Formats: sequence, structure tokens, C-alpha cells
Amino acid sequence: MTWSEDLLKVSVIIPAYSEAQRIGQVIKDSFLYADEVLVVDDGSTDNTGAIALKHGARTIRLNHAGYLKARKSGFAQARGAIVLS
Repeated sequence: MTWSEDLLKVSVIIPAYSEAQRIGQVIKDSFLYADEVLVVDDGSTDNTGAIALKHGARTIRLNHAGYLKARKSGFAQARGAIVLS
């Protein structure tokens, strides 16, 4: 394997359930340290997913799968070599 900046790409996974009031600032803060932010919207009843998209995050929508499944789904979709949750 050759050295590449791709090896240093950082992804942040944020499991979320009805966090519309807070998710925008969390995403904004996460982009200070990460190249990619994934919000796993686990069946929110508000507009968490739409706000996440508006703030530049990739979103994954689940239907009340739970915190561990949300994290697992995020890890499976992350593009960075370094993944934080």
C-alpha cells in the first residue's frame, strides 16, 4: 500500500433520534475535525434528517433499529479510514 492522504480521511458517525434542535451545531462542530459526517437518523419524528442534509452531512435513515444498529450502519457506510462515533 502506498502512502496517500486518503489514509487520513476521518468520518464521524452521529446516531440521532429526534435531535432537530441540536443536530446542526453538532454537525458544524464535527466538520472542524472530520472530512465526512454521517447522521444515522433512527426513525426521528422531527426533521432531524433534513437538517442534517442542510448542514452537509450524509444521512442514513433507519426505522427504530436502536443505538447499536445505528452505529453499525454508520460504520458500514463510512468512507474514511479513521471512523469516530
